[in-house]
Amino acid sequence: MKEGDRIRITGGYEVDSLLRRIGEVRGTVVSFVPGCEPAIPAAVVRLDSAIAAEGITGDILLMELRYAGASWDIGVFRFQTVGLDLCSEMPSAGQRSCIALETHAIVEVLQPPTLERDIANESN
Repeated sequence: MKEGDRIRITGGYEVDSLLRRIGEVRGTVVSFVPGCEPAIPAAVVRLDSAIAAEGITGDILLMELRYAGASWDIGVFRFQTVGLDLCSEMPSAGQRSCIALETHAIVEVLQPPTLERDIANESN
């Protein structure tokens, strides 16, 4: 995953989570900032539409990888399990105005359009 990637995020463990109730959110990876684990940055995502939870309304999510050995370099697998925070402003290295939103959300990198796929879809 890299800056500029379009992503789709769906709910994870929490049955009554906001993500489970609304189904999914989509957005664009805008940057990476230092994460909880010093060697693994957190991804900052600007959502297509703002969401509200626990008194915060915002269109910025902070995503942290959940598992040891996980990497933003997804390779052939387009899915990752992440912890999500909803932020009221853009997070930076030392400043975060965020609340925990989901501990095990699923993030998917959306396939960019390709000429071959567009041609195949038009002929079906």
